[in-house]
Amino acid sequence: MKILRRESYRRVPWRNGAGETEEIALCAAPDGSGDFDWRISMAPVLTAGPFSEFPSIDRILTVIEGAGLRLEWTDGVLEGGLDCLPGMPVPFSGDRPCRASLLGGPIVDLNVMTRRGRWQASVRKTSELTRQPTADHHLIFALEGPVGARVDGTEVTLSDKDTLWLSAPFPRDVTLDGTWLDIQLTPVPPA
Repeated sequence: MKILRRESYRRVPWRNGAGETEEIALCAAPDGSGDFDWRISMAPVLTAGPFSEFPSIDRILTVIEGAGLRLEWTDGVLEGGLDCLPGMPVPFSGDRPCRASLLGGPIVDLNVMTRRGRWQASVRKTSELTRQPTADHHLIFALEGPVGARVDGTEVTLSDKDTLWLSAPFPRDVTLDGTWLDIQLTPVPPA
């Protein structure tokens, strides 16, 4: 069990240079390239503009503050766009160029990115722990105020936007109180 406090998140510039993200957790790529196999981060989006491209990366974006944003792909393959509304995880490919427009002002998003073919992720907003973790990494991101956690008898309070990181083998007794994003990361078995 690790507790990741918001003040300890590493600030990293966006790949396109248009902003900054707070890196919550990451798994470095094993090839030593400095890239990642998976990454969880959050970032303010203050103005409309292009999203960074991440070839071979699958993304799940969740708006955690603000009214939302609209993603529109600029490669001409798909007409229309995708609305990302508060608390609703939206999966999309990082391969394709896209632009974001704001739906009523600045937002903050939580972004889970996984290297396709190596890792897969699931994200859901919840206030109930309805199942034992089955993924290799299970992260609880405190949303909408504090989250109380009890892990095998140890009590912890997560402040807004803190994260509890559980890895296999998992504790036998986990109880949570509050509202959080439930993030699970699982390696893709070799083909």
